[in-house]
Amino acid sequence: MKNLKKLLLLAALTLSAATAAAQDPETDWANFGRFEAENAALASSPEVVLMGNSITEGWIRLRPGFFAENGYVSRAISGQTTSQMLVRFRADVVELHPRIVVICAGTNDIARNTGRISLEHILDNLQSMVELAHANGIRPILCSVPPAGAFGWRPELKPAQDIVRLNGMIRAYADAVIKELDIRCFSAQQHTGTLSGGNQQKVCIARALAMNPRLLFVSEPTRGIDIGAKKLVLETLVRLNREKGMTVVMVSSELMELRSICDRIAIVAEGKVVDVLETDASDADFGLAMSGIKPEHVKKKGGEAHD
Repeated sequence: MKNLKKLLLLAALTLSAATAAAQDPETDWANFGRFEAENAALASSPEVVLMGNSITEGWIRLRPGFFAENGYVSRAISGQTTSQMLVRFRADVVELHPRIVVICAGTNDIARNTGRISLEHILDNLQSMVELAHANGIRPILCSVPPAGAFGWRPELKPAQDIVRLNGMIRAYADAVIKELDIRCFSAQQHTGTLSGGNQQKVCIARALAMNPRLLFVSEPTRGIDIGAKKLVLETLVRLNREKGMTVVMVSSELMELRSICDRIAIVAEGKVVDVLETDASDADFGLAMSGIKPEHVKKKGGEAHD
């Protein structure tokens, strides 16, 4: 019993020391300092930033020339969890203004490197990074977690099933958006560039919806796509408004399209709102407004219209 008390006391002291270290204000828990100098030294925005752990970190070490030639930079740190990556995501991704961010994370969360965390909260962290990327005009690529039957540094854990479940949740996150917007594709892995024009437009809408907006602003959403694709995009916008209560503001030079789906239409001429018309207003009223003349200011006189 005496030895057991000593063992318990030792365990308590060890846990207290670890907790104190984690709460130490001098400790750079998220490791902001790792890339601080490299970020400051960048002469231009990278094409791609890779955010991840030791797996991702190893890629640039093995092929540094490939990264340099293609404008890729790695901001991966060995051993990190999604919680740490999320904390430094702004400093190491957003403020670099890349076109794309590749997010490869989750292994160390399941390994409990920073403590126990549920799969749902791991997914929350991943989704938050995706939303931060979308909000700043960065295209996110979310990777699945590599399979593993055991972790060498945590031999007591059996991670295989947790990895399978987390990957299923990541896939479901992508599939939910695909289903919601009726994006016609072979799978979530299909490259956006291989989709039809209408489905590419719906992917753009999906990126905006990742931020759960109350207001969606779209500009010329049907430009350059065929009639069938236009119908799909317009139906999607109507559904978002009718079924989800989302306010949709659409800018378009296609008056007939606007009249087919909008509640009201604001006519802008020379940078000013000339009038706001109901969709069933007369063609004459629309014509006058598009000419910069507000219909109620027009008076008939001698067969001519005067302002």
